[in-house]
Amino acid sequence: MGSASLGMVNQKLAYTRALLTQLRVLPEANAGQRLARQAVLDAGIFHLVCAYNHYLRELAEHSAVTQVEQITTENDLEQALLAQGKSPAELHELQELRRQPESWLTQLHASYDACWRLPNQKPVQSAMRIQALDLEAASAPLAMTEKRLQGMCEAAEELITRHRESVTEW
Repeated sequence: MGSASLGMVNQKLAYTRALLTQLRVLPEANAGQRLARQAVLDAGIFHLVCAYNHYLRELAEHSAVTQVEQITTENDLEQALLAQGKSPAELHELQELRRQPESWLTQLHASYDACWRLPNQKPVQSAMRIQALDLEAASAPLAMTEKRLQGMCEAAEELITRHRESVTEW
């Protein structure tokens, strides 16, 4: 099953793994190092969400859906597949994961969405200070840690590998 999206999924997963390798060697002794760790965590979240979105498109490509670039959610994929009279088990599993508040997929998207939220505290008056949302902080909307990102990456890879194996059997 060769597709443009398959290559993008693999690339974004590789980027996430590379960032996890960076996190393992990054110290967090001072503010600059903590900022660097946070930037790498945010980048890991971004690339893992990208991998997942490309995976949705990969499933669409496998089913010969046209205009896969319009698919950005499970619901988009569902509509495109229903138009072809298809409703694969892989899609149902993804939808079920998104419905479960504690699933790795729901938590990944919550962490990604948190990157777009404005902080609750008053803005820092100095233009020299960078205001960042610390996704590792206990008060964060969903605390992202190296361990959690590692687990999400492994869960995504396991799911995608398992689905690819079952899709080749279609």
